[in-house]
Amino acid sequence: MDRAEFVKRYSKFTLSWFTNGFANFQQFLLTAADLPKEQFALRLHALEDWVAWNTKRGLAEITMNNYWRSVRTFFIDRAAVNGSPNPFVGRHTPRARTPAPRAKSAQDCSAILHTARNYPWPTEMQREVALAVLATMLYAGLRKGEIFRLTNTDVDLNDGLIRIVKGKGRYGGKDRMVFIAPELSRVLRSYVAARDRARLTSPAFFVSPVKGRPFSDGVLRDIVRKVSRASGVPFSPHVLRHSFVTQLIRTGVPLAIVRDLAGHASIETTLGYTTIFDEDRQREIRKLHFTS
Repeated sequence: MDRAEFVKRYSKFTLSWFTNGFANFQQFLLTAADLPKEQFALRLHALEDWVAWNTKRGLAEITMNNYWRSVRTFFIDRAAVNGSPNPFVGRHTPRARTPAPRAKSAQDCSAILHTARNYPWPTEMQREVALAVLATMLYAGLRKGEIFRLTNTDVDLNDGLIRIVKGKGRYGGKDRMVFIAPELSRVLRSYVAARDRARLTSPAFFVSPVKGRPFSDGVLRDIVRKVSRASGVPFSPHVLRHSFVTQLIRTGVPLAIVRDLAGHASIETTLGYTTIFDEDRQREIRKLHFTS
């Protein structure tokens, strides 16, 4: 893990991906801890047994797929560095069925923002921070961790830019600039004005509406839970980012630009966020015409 963190300088999100995969693999190996040393050594190569063990425990296919890829990455690196045997050579990654579309339609996104604005929050500041955070995820595609790390100096409302420092990626994370859409600018200006009126001072751009502390995972979970229930639209922070990417593609924004706005390393990653709605299918099928 030290090599991943200090040599390859993976982001904390990638390090967490490694850690979770290894924790699960370690649990599997420990189920055979009482075997003789020679037999226990063979357990390292029993990857199909690892998959079966997780399947019996009810682990989701997509989670198993993630665990497999994270542990495989480690063994590939070890083999390259010191020639250690790689048990993943010649093994196929467990298939994961494509999950149901997660991105929300434009109507659902509008309902989320409308609910955040009109929910009976106890204070004005709670309303403003809830709307601002959700709007930033929807209009700018920020990841949850990027929301937490955002500072006042990262947000320039005059130039319409948000600077993301050390986002997801290798070598400590990738920096990028995000342009602020006009509607998001109005929401953020309103939030900043409310924060100033409440005299909440903090280097963090988003602050807890109660104590003025840096925004936390607990505060975000509470906002998402309340707005999701009140709007009738189930969503998570990542679903909002997913919706941001999908809606850009649906409106005809070139993939290369969508990739840069989302901070993806490749267009293939961007395409993985695409959701096709029934209305898209209906619109396109109406173009089908055969001439006699």
